[in-house]
Amino acid sequence: TDGGSAVSSKTVTRNSKAAEPADPTKDGYTFDGWYSDKNFTTVYDFNQPVTKNLTLYAKWTEVKIKEPDVEQKIPDTECDGTSADNCSSLAFDDLDDKLWYHSDTDYVIENGLMKGITSKTFEPNADLTRAMLVTVLYRLEGEPATNKNIPFADIDMGAYYKNAVIWAQQNDIVKGISETEFAPNENITREQIAAIIYRYAQYKEYNVAVGESTNILSYNDFADISEYAVPSVQYAIGSGLLEGRTETELNPKDNATRAEAAAILHRFIEANK
Repeated sequence: TDGGSAVSSKTVTRNSKAAEPADPTKDGYTFDGWYSDKNFTTVYDFNQPVTKNLTLYAKWTEVKIKEPDVEQKIPDTECDGTSADNCSSLAFDDLDDKLWYHSDTDYVIENGLMKGITSKTFEPNADLTRAMLVTVLYRLEGEPATNKNIPFADIDMGAYYKNAVIWAQQNDIVKGISETEFAPNENITREQIAAIIYRYAQYKEYNVAVGESTNILSYNDFADISEYAVPSVQYAIGSGLLEGRTETELNPKDNATRAEAAAILHRFIEANK
């Protein structure tokens, strides 16, 4: 399905007809039918008998981006892109209300989940650190009380993320890069953010079963996913939280940007309301 939702393989008795599967879905694309070749020159005819093993290919047409339905995504906010008073992203000089992340940055800023790097800059294309992500989830959880036992030697007692790391480690949401190191300032990769969101979903007892049937083999670089992260990436892809950088490349070990994190968090919250 070339990055679309998974379609299971089917076994068909020779010379009988194959039943047409349900149309797959893919964010940002319209499904245009099943083809018998990768170049999409021949539409597959489900009325013809099956005489040999075959692979069908889903054809997609990209949907032109529409203005986001901001009122639906950000309750009680009428963001018209003209003033920071009603459009949270415009409080920052480096956020563009015409770019893809606009509704996502509006959401995380409006709800106090992410803050600027400075009072006037959000830095949407900057890499997200491990400490930043844990802090955002801690805010989302309502910043519950923690004990004072710092689980990692490289966590400063005065750091802004101290309580977030303690909470996340005690609830099995994060793990260190070793038994004694968390590496708070290390950039987080796309597969790592999937793993932490997956564990947070389990902590919240959300349904993560979608990952069990999600096909990630359509991405050319699926083999680059670390073994520990495969279930997490399957969940993130299957639930629509994470998308490929291109139609065929997932780039699991690339660093995740702050804008990407805002989008993942926004989608995660909306999906689990």
